[in-house]
Amino acid sequence: MESSGIVVDGRPVYMAHLVYSEGKYELWTVVNKNVKEQFTLFKESKKKINEWADMYSPIVSMMEDIEENKPNIAWTKKLGFKEVDRTDNIITMVFEKRG
Repeated sequence: MESSGIVVDGRPVYMAHLVYSEGKYELWTVVNKNVKEQFTLFKESKKKINEWADMYSPIVSMMEDIEENKPNIAWTKKLGFKEVDRTDNIITMVFEKRG
């Protein structure tokens, strides 16, 4: 449905995709692990998620609750997603439209 990304010095550092699947809008992201521009990445990511939420809400993010995902879980919550379910080691978080 929608895609967004950030390129720094000719190198992709972040890619986000919003997809519609099984009756819900889902956010999928990939971040280069060596990102040095954390503030810019956060600011731009938050801006894009807010724009998408104004058009498609709520947005859902799901991930395994495993040690390797702890930074991803923290990042997703920092962006404004709220945890709504934790079943079978899967965390479901939702971002609601501003308002």
